[in-house]
Amino acid sequence: RFVKRVREQAVEYKLDSLDDAELRLLSDECRGRLYSEGFLDQLVALSFAIVREIATRRLGLRHHDVQLLGGYAMLKGMVAEMETGEGKTLTATLTAATAAMAGIPVHIVTVNDFLVARDAQWMRPVYAALGLTVGTILEGMSREERQRAYACDITYCTNKQVAFDYLRDRVQMRNAGGRLSLQAERLAGKGSRLDKVIMRGLCFAIVDEAD
Repeated sequence: RFVKRVREQAVEYKLDSLDDAELRLLSDECRGRLYSEGFLDQLVALSFAIVREIATRRLGLRHHDVQLLGGYAMLKGMVAEMETGEGKTLTATLTAATAAMAGIPVHIVTVNDFLVARDAQWMRPVYAALGLTVGTILEGMSREERQRAYACDITYCTNKQVAFDYLRDRVQMRNAGGRLSLQAERLAGKGSRLDKVIMRGLCFAIVDEAD
């Protein structure tokens, strides 16, 4: 049913006949509705249809039905088992872009720095066409570089890096005394610990090789 709904949205909005500017306007409208209305199936189907159209134009890759189903499963918090060659990297763009357009910070967690850099660079044109920013967390980056990367709409990282950055933030915030205390630090010009926190929090993660 969901795959059929994605096709219907593509036909209803005549996505293949829109120029890039018109497609961007439609994606902005979809983004606003996702932000205010949440993951309604009709909106998710429209988002997936837009992402698929953009991937076709920018990458020359069009999501297959099995990828639409995989993206939908992940958006619902499920594990999607896909065979090698079924296109997990492309599938993740559906879920990541839809969640990011809803205003949720997204982490795509993979197994090594090579895949972090490769996948982010490969899929960046799709996200850029939607007005979404992409960051990467790599070994050896400074705190400021990490803050900028985590501030992006979608951040590619490894499980090791995201775990250690989370722990660093917890150490930084120990005995913080609550939000009012932290805001008072900032007002007093003492260098609030909030300014030293690396991450925005753990909101939504897509985990490659979930097992």
